[in-house]
Order: sequence, then structure tokens, then C-alpha cells
Amino acid sequence: MSSLIAFSMSVLLTIYLLRLPDKSPATLMLGTALLMIPIMNVGYFLGAGFYHPLAAYHRWLTVLGSVFPAFLTPFFLYYPSRSSPRAANISMMILLLIGVFIAGYFFIDTLHSDPVYLFSGHFWNINNNRASRIFGIVPLLNSISFLLAGIWRAYTIKKKERWAVLIMAIIPFFCGFAMGVTNLMSLSGLIGREIFQNVYSITAVVGFFTLFVIYINNTRDRTDIMTRIIYISLVTLLLVLQFMSYFSFSDREVAFDRYHRQRLELLLLGQKPPSDLVYLREYDMRSDG
Repeated sequence: MSSLIAFSMSVLLTIYLLRLPDKSPATLMLGTALLMIPIMNVGYFLGAGFYHPLAAYHRWLTVLGSVFPAFLTPFFLYYPSRSSPRAANISMMILLLIGVFIAGYFFIDTLHSDPVYLFSGHFWNINNNRASRIFGIVPLLNSISFLLAGIWRAYTIKKKERWAVLIMAIIPFFCGFAMGVTNLMSLSGLIGREIFQNVYSITAVVGFFTLFVIYINNTRDRTDIMTRIIYISLVTLLLVLQFMSYFSFSDREVAFDRYHRQRLELLLLGQKPPSDLVYLREYDMRSDG
């Protein structure tokens, strides 16, 4: 559910930005960057919604997010005016090549890896921790590139857009950093995978919502006021649904655990085993085995 909400929001924002007439290079870069997010969300949805070994290869979709900074970093170099086109184009090409290289490495390294079911996160994953950890560093590096580009741009401009640029740089930095840290922690077994999934969905929705609202109210592109109100209302609704789905999912997780814990207690008291019981492991404390 949370992946679908993040998918819907990113699609709405992408459509709005890319359909603007006479759009600036900054708007084009931001819209193209947001276009990468639905691809990742489709991958997370497939991984969480289908319990089949083939669902492990949803990671091949999520790894495409490595090309995301190739468009968001130049966005800061183009906003509020196209004053550094050469630097923006060079940075875009370099980051795009890096992203394609990382994605290609992940594809090749996991091509012959076996699927494995992770009970901690209730999903199938590719059994290749080395490639997953290497790719897990990518969001951290991406967030640093956003922040550095935004700080440099805010330092070089002397207009009122300075604060808008600075805030728009800080938002993806914290979102990307939170995603990267929780992803690495989940891959290392320090936290459950569902915690990373919740952090990813919430930071993606909140981060891009805030980024969109700040940009659309500070851009020099011609925007229709009614269309702006409609889109902001829609993404606000999706933001509310994101938090509602989080609390609803948490309650269902607690209810599921409580229900099966009660069934286990009844079984230990000598009740008839349920029909879906696969195995029962016993431990004798007296013999330590």
C-alpha cells in the first residue's frame, strides 16, 4: 500500500512538471528525476505483494534508482536560472555513467544468485549480500551530491531564491540519508526490513511533497493557479493516506502476532493442532536439547 501511494504521488508530480509549457531546464531535470521514482516503487510493490521466488528480482527495478542523482543534482545547477549549463551537463553525464555502471554491476553480480525468502521482512530477495551492501551505499552518496550542489548554488546566487535552494537541497539529503542508513542496517540484520520499507515510503512521500510545494511556489515558469491547487490537494491527500496506511499496517502486524501467539499457547496446553501446522520444535530444558 505504501509503495503504491509513493508511486501515485511521484507519477502525479512528474506529469505536472513535464506538462508545463515552455518549461525551464530546472523543471525538466526535476520532472525527469521524479520519473525514476515510480520505477523503484513498482519494484518494491512487486517484492512486497507477490510471494514467489521470481519476486526476488524486484531488486533489478529498484537498482535503477542509481541514475536518479544524474538528474536531481543538475537541477540545482539550473535553478533559478540557467547560469551553469556546462557544469550541469558535465555533472549529469558523469553521474549518469556512474549510475549505469552501478546498475550494470548489480545485474551481472546477481544474475546467477539464488532467491531467498527473508522472514524478517516477509519478501523474497536475491541471495547476494555483497552486491546489496555495495548498492546500499549509493543513496548515501547520492544525498551528499544533492547537498553539495544545493549549498554551492545557494552560495553563488544573491537573490531571494537562495533560501528556497538551500531548503530544497536539505530535504533530499535527509531523505536519502535516512533511506541509505536504514537500508544498510536492514541488510546487516540490525533492524527488520519492514522498518526500512516504512522509512523509505514516508521519507519519499514527505520529501517529494515538500520539495514540490517549495519549487512550484518559487519557480519562474508559468503555472496555472487552479491546476496548482488541484495537484497540491491531490498530493496532500496522498500524504495523509501514507500516514494512515502506516498506522493501519502496524496494527495489522500486532494483531497477526497476537493471534498466532495465542494459538501457540493453546497448542502448548494440549489443544488439537491446527490444520495448517507444518512443524513443531520442542526444547527440553532438563537435557539441554
